[in-house]
Amino acid sequence: MELIQSMKYDLLNQFSDDTAFHEMAQIGVFDAYVVWVGTDDEGIVPHFHVWDADTAGEVFHTCIQLEKAAYFHHTGKEDAFDSNSIEALCRFLRSPSVDEPEKTNWQVLVIEWNRNNPTRKVEKDSQMPDYQLLEKKMQ
Repeated sequence: MELIQSMKYDLLNQFSDDTAFHEMAQIGVFDAYVVWVGTDDEGIVPHFHVWDADTAGEVFHTCIQLEKAAYFHHTGKEDAFDSNSIEALCRFLRSPSVDEPEKTNWQVLVIEWNRNNPTRKVEKDSQMPDYQLLEKKMQ
């Protein structure tokens, strides 16, 4: 598992000159996906991004709201997860953060949203929505 995480980290570093990486705060990686929040997001809907690690979002890119179990689709970010990926996302968010093991990835996600988007903060101690309720991609 550590080898896979290391390989994914190396892949992400290859994209480090990409503009999007200068405008994001990465939360972590699960399966074939990267979870991140945008910095200084101009929108009013708190959300996080998930994209495929292999293409940095060219194949799969979606946004999920922080305050309820719903996608936040906007141009180019309209993908949806299948059931297995939703379960993997939930496990990831409930798991301890690699960088801050005393916090879950969910807690780090909220903190990073608030740090990077100070005009539209989310309650720091908010509970994670039941993302199992997200609309599933038709198979």
